[in-house]
Amino acid sequence: MDGDLRRAQMHTLFNIPKKNGLADYLMGASEIGDILKKTVHENLQVITAGEHPQNPASSSESARFDQLVKELRGMADYVIFDSPALLPVSDG
Repeated sequence: MDGDLRRAQMHTLFNIPKKNGLADYLMGASEIGDILKKTVHENLQVITAGEHPQNPASSSESARFDQLVKELRGMADYVIFDSPALLPVSDG
């Protein structure tokens, strides 16, 4: 999951669309099935950051984020988060 809502990179690394990602889910514009994107690697799905939100720090503190993590734990053996740098911004 690309949790770096300020400097998203996962869409570039995996050559997948950035649209319909984590920020869109957190704003209620997309559902989990809309944001999970297949990659060329078998059994690997990526959630891109999506559209840049107004306030990235508060987005990851929402109940909707907690619900997403809970659902992903039930769907996958491993969930890996790419996060923003821990010291310079409060998002991490």
